[in-house]
Amino acid sequence: WWVAYRNKSLALVKEGDTPRAIQTYKKGIKLSQETAVLRLDLALLYEKNGQAAEAVTVYEYMLRENQQAYEASNNLAMLLSDAEIFPNGLPRAKELIKALEGEDNPAYLDTIGWVQLKSGDIDSALLALTHAAKKAPNSAMIQYHLGKAYLQAGNQASAHRQLQRAIRLNASFDERADA
Repeated sequence: WWVAYRNKSLALVKEGDTPRAIQTYKKGIKLSQETAVLRLDLALLYEKNGQAAEAVTVYEYMLRENQQAYEASNNLAMLLSDAEIFPNGLPRAKELIKALEGEDNPAYLDTIGWVQLKSGDIDSALLALTHAAKKAPNSAMIQYHLGKAYLQAGNQASAHRQLQRAIRLNASFDERADA
């Protein structure tokens, strides 16, 4: 049963034993019939552990199994949009966000907008990110992304306002130093 493997893996992560947690997730995936949650958790753990290539492999597998795996599409698109890690990932990220279009989830809207911004489509990015920010006003990362879009659009005042908002919302989010 997948839940037991998930619980054991989460406990191992809490204890700081990421390698054993990864092995437990893998064992659960091998032995369980329902594996989507385990695969998603494993991919997220790989990301958190700095193992981006392994996360991509898991997300791609999930999408081969189920093209409607929106969380996998979302997370993979965001991961591939990072040119420092995946210099050639943007075309695949743009392809992945097509599956998310029409969804009203603020995380998906954020990813759509971020990938559009990275692709140079500033107007579309601003539209998606503004909508995401309205739906999730307390998300520092979404406010940060909107601020970066305003900055790229040349709107310094709005960029400053959004970046300050992001910092106020969460003093320790990943991009705080850049904000």
